[in-house]
Amino acid sequence: MTERRAGWLRVIATIDKFTDVFSAVASGIILVLVLIVTYEVAARYLFHAPTRWAFDMTYMIYGTFFMLGAAYALRRGAHIRTDLLWAMLSPRWRAAIDFTAYVLFFFPAISLLFLTSVDDAWHSWVIGERSEQSSWRPYLFIFKSMMPLALFLLLVQGIAELLKSWYAILRNEPYAEEEKIEI
Repeated sequence: MTERRAGWLRVIATIDKFTDVFSAVASGIILVLVLIVTYEVAARYLFHAPTRWAFDMTYMIYGTFFMLGAAYALRRGAHIRTDLLWAMLSPRWRAAIDFTAYVLFFFPAISLLFLTSVDDAWHSWVIGERSEQSSWRPYLFIFKSMMPLALFLLLVQGIAELLKSWYAILRNEPYAEEEKIEI
């Protein structure tokens, strides 16, 4: 294997490892969600004292968990794919379709969403935006900042997936480390 090819395979491995580690750390958010929901249920039904903040915290934490999981889902192949005829195609053709879809659709769309979400999050920080969903009215800028972070992680993982597609085009076999989730 040439040094150049080995370099881009290292890029794939590094991005995949980064996504795995970041996702494992971010999955700790679900523990916070479980604790908040448990506290709210106990406060509401055992002590008849519901909180003002639990509703807002649960949708913000679950939304953050969901958004930060997008890059991991992309890495594991858990995003929706149309399977019509997919299994009948050679690895090279599947990779060519993936490569084309990443270049024509994925990167332009995610880049646009990223830039828009950065503006939205920045505006939220500047004005000190607050939620109108409850009387607690929590600040929204931290929650809105999760969207550009999630989209950035998705873009980075998209680079690895694009390189995996290129690998499969060149070799007519899927990238060796490929572990996809069947739904």
